[in-house]
Amino acid sequence: MKRPLISTILTLLTLSTVSAQNTDLILTSYSGQSQIKAQGSVTLKPGFHIPSGSTVRIYTSSSLQTHPVLQTQPSGNQNYILTRTFRKAGVTLANLSQSRTVEEENQSIQYFDGLGRPCKVYRSWLPLPTKTLYSM
Repeated sequence: MKRPLISTILTLLTLSTVSAQNTDLILTSYSGQSQIKAQGSVTLKPGFHIPSGSTVRIYTSSSLQTHPVLQTQPSGNQNYILTRTFRKAGVTLANLSQSRTVEEENQSIQYFDGLGRPCKVYRSWLPLPTKTLYSM
């Protein structure tokens, strides 16, 4: 009776130690995943390539102590649309230009070529209270 209990406790401690040590992910090649996730960081080494037309979500699940302040500076020589979604109440014309964190405001900048065709989109948003996602 004691032996299975001790064995179970040791197994759980070993598994929690292994998962705690494996917080960073370093990748040198792509193997078709639709999601790449790590606790601490994801590093894509030279030679890492995602085929054209593939959709991959790369993110970390670590909680940020402080959320970065958004510093949007759209290009001065390209056409663009800046979309701002406020997650915090009380935004008025008087305080519209005030700096906010990614927790307080979501932003998206979509650039267009000279013919009005979309070129690229940059987004910064906080989808969940503890996870930050930057997309390009």
